[in-house]
Amino acid sequence: KIIQFILLLYLARYIGPESFTILATSLVIAQLIGLISIPGGRQGLTTSLTRALAQKNQLLCKSILLNSIYLCIFLNALIIASYALVNHFFSASLNEYILVTLITLFITLRTSITRGYGFIFTSIFFSEVMAPLFLLFIFIFCAYKNIVLPVPLIWLIVYGIFEVCVILISSKPILKTLNHVSSNLSFPIKAFKETFSIQVANIFLTIITRIDMVILSSVAGPLVAAPYALAQRFVQPITMLGRVLSNSTSPMLAKAHAGGNKKNINYIISLSFIFVLLGSISIISFLYLMYDFIISYLSKDYSLDQTTIFYLIGSQLCLVINAPFAQYLLMTKKANQVIFSNIAACITFLTIIFFNLYQLSALTMAKYSFVATLCMAVLSIYFSLRAL
Repeated sequence: KIIQFILLLYLARYIGPESFTILATSLVIAQLIGLISIPGGRQGLTTSLTRALAQKNQLLCKSILLNSIYLCIFLNALIIASYALVNHFFSASLNEYILVTLITLFITLRTSITRGYGFIFTSIFFSEVMAPLFLLFIFIFCAYKNIVLPVPLIWLIVYGIFEVCVILISSKPILKTLNHVSSNLSFPIKAFKETFSIQVANIFLTIITRIDMVILSSVAGPLVAAPYALAQRFVQPITMLGRVLSNSTSPMLAKAHAGGNKKNINYIISLSFIFVLLGSISIISFLYLMYDFIISYLSKDYSLDQTTIFYLIGSQLCLVINAPFAQYLLMTKKANQVIFSNIAACITFLTIIFFNLYQLSALTMAKYSFVATLCMAVLSIYFSLRAL
């Protein structure tokens, strides 16, 4: 994440506010499409494949793998074709960044599959570390030599090369599954059914945390959205707390619930609060120290406002605090309560935006995001405490 943050910070200066906003919007669009087009979402597909492999059920594994790929390609093609209907919201240059969207969609599907086959480090290392690092070196070198490069094309090529590396490394078990002799490859409804609720909950959560950038860029324009895009990247390190909590507490909560150990559940959630408190203090202190440096590094066109950052930090903290409670509900078969919380927060968010559509700015959008995430956190914590 640190490498990615440095890359995006450098690109913010290298390509300017308007192009940077379009790049950030392309990445958001890819996340939204990927969440919708992958059955069960990234986590759901990974879980389904892992379970099928653990049961040594190659037929089910092949069925999940092929149907997921077919469904993802179909839905992506449908969504990208429909993109022409909303293209007038953006400048024509966004068409160039479709390349960024496409490679990001491919990475999302690929990581879902390779993680399911146990290639966790390989799956993440090349796309999260090596590709951003190479991009950073390339753009710094070209800027030093006064060479102008098309960012979307270079982005596609670099990520594409590393995706080939990952596929070559992890292809053996996947090819074994695809070569499995089978006569019936019906759609694996049972395998996808249990992850559908998690996917629905994540879709509404992603709408709250990602679609704000798309709306602001569409209504107010890329130059107005540029400070917001940069502020989002600035506070992104806080999201690492939420990811750690989600990944670490899920198996523990599921195990404790299965064993009827209520004491352990309370202990896990209490420990998560301590983790959030200490982690938040450390990260926010780091961001505070970095603020003056980033302001001096970037052009004045970004106008990175401290109040906007403050509200976005509050929004991220709400998400982090909510993480263990939401995971508890999801892992103990109470996903409907998470869906209700996320839908209520999403409706609140979109309603506020609708009534203030023509007064949108980076600051107002940050406020609306904070209100929505606070609403979601309060509801999830309430349902969790009732269940406990």
